[in-house]
Amino acid sequence: MRGLRVTRAGLAPGIACSQYAGWAAALVHGFKVSGSAVLAAAMAEALAGAALAERAEWFAGPVVLVPAPSSRGATRLRGYVPARLLAREVARALRSRGVVVRVVSAVRLAGAVRDQSVLGRLEREQNLHGKMFVPPHLALRLASARACGARIALFDDVVTTGATLREMSRALTAAGLSEDFFVTFSETF
Repeated sequence: MRGLRVTRAGLAPGIACSQYAGWAAALVHGFKVSGSAVLAAAMAEALAGAALAERAEWFAGPVVLVPAPSSRGATRLRGYVPARLLAREVARALRSRGVVVRVVSAVRLAGAVRDQSVLGRLEREQNLHGKMFVPPHLALRLASARACGARIALFDDVVTTGATLREMSRALTAAGLSEDFFVTFSETF
């Protein structure tokens, strides 16, 4: 399966496995509702294969996946952070294909945010603006990885407007870092 090259204003280029429709939307929804390790593994295998088929050069050296954070309320409700769980499975799938990759949950939410899925484009940006940060000890970990040649990839399960990834990017920049690319399972139209 070939990957999809994804672009969003204000972000480094990205890669997705699929459009967010049909089977992919059902798979993402099932995963987010259940936190199923089986669904996560299936999604990860598809994404790893697609990413390497489309952008193998991005994964030629070490990569650090930085998953999108979830609000405390959503994490309490679900019992897990979907992007983190999926990123760990994607890292496992990439490692099985010879990629040196690790997951560092470096970006944190500072304060309450509303559920992005019920917001419009402008509301998504306003909801997250200035709400993410990278703690100093995690910024140091990412800087050390970068100094050793690692590429930093933002990671989320679905990209819609790009608001989450842009805020993650802003938080990295504030910590003196930047992403090289982003990875997502699906992108919306």
